Amino acid sequence: MAAIKAELKRGFLNSLWRQCQVANGAGSGSGGPPAFGLIDFLNSFQDAGFSRVKSGRVLTVTTGAGHSATFAPWNVLRSFTEEEVFSLSQELLETYQAAILSLSLDTPPVTQPTDNQIFAAMMAADNLQTVTSLQHDYLTIRFPYLR
Repeated sequence: MAAIKAELKRGFLNSLWRQCQVANGAGSGSGGPPAFGLIDFLNSFQDAGFSRVKSGRVLTVTTGAGHSATFAPWNVLRSFTEEEVFSLSQELLETYQAAILSLSLDTPPVTQPTDNQIFAAMMAADNLQTVTSLQHDYLTIRFPYLR
């Protein structure tokens, strides 16, 4: 699981969803099947993240005999490492698959879920929710023989 706040994860997913709607001409009234599905945008997002991870980091400055180096940040997502973004894309793909499975297990089962249904199930997924309270363990019993 990517160590990114739930709000940011939902923000990424919302942005991908809007891009999907724009690409399919949402509101144009064409009535035909969408040209691109949400999975296409999730895959594209992951492919972009993977291309950044596999190519390594761009070295911008070195100082004194190579003892210090400065790398160029990824200009789109400066506050995240490439690995965090790549792990987020994988988490979103896994959430997509879990949403499809969840919809197929509903009563009545949804055999051909639409992107709207999948998106709603993804936004409701536990891993995209904010933790608002913690429960502390005040139990003082310890079992020394379990060490």
